[in-house]
Amino acid sequence: MVAIILIIIIFQIITVTPTSLTEIQTKKFTKAICNETNFCQDYEITCERNKTIKINPLENASVQFSSEWQDPRNQKEINKLCN
Repeated sequence: MVAIILIIIIFQIITVTPTSLTEIQTKKFTKAICNETNFCQDYEITCERNKTIKINPLENASVQFSSEWQDPRNQKEINKLCN
């Protein structure tokens, strides 16, 4: 009887994985990505363990700025995705 209970406990420890660990490793956010003509499109970016795994454009979330417009973000912020 004790052996059966011990086997059940060991099986549960081995097969149960914490969901919070997965949640911490995967993140989603939106970001505007602009091109050289100042056309900016919002994207939903999905990261897993600091790697970009998906970039999806958001519908009706774009803008064309004038040629004089300058992106207020610094270069590091513009280039940063998942790291």
